[in-house]
Amino acid sequence: MPAPLRCLLVDDEPLAHTVLHAYLDRLPGLATWAGSCYGAVEALTLLRTTPVDVLFLDVDMPELTGLELLRVLPQPPRVVLCTAHASHALDAFELGVADYLLKP
Repeated sequence: MPAPLRCLLVDDEPLAHTVLHAYLDRLPGLATWAGSCYGAVEALTLLRTTPVDVLFLDVDMPELTGLELLRVLPQPPRVVLCTAHASHALDAFELGVADYLLKP
């Protein structure tokens, strides 16, 4: 059996952390949390030292947006963009985003 996917959640909304953690925790053996960050700057620091396979990334965050974070990562992991704004889809896919979750 392959090793579980190491996932990182980057979102400034606490509810997003609660919901995504609950979903991923239902997949024991398939995925595990490498970390959770409430901002892109914090995530940038963590990504320098922590291996991540899948990045769940919000777009609209203070200091640095999710799309700006993607632009500065030399080798980003697979990215699932999580946002309430469908208008970001085209930019996201141009940056190599693997999938897109639309928040309610």
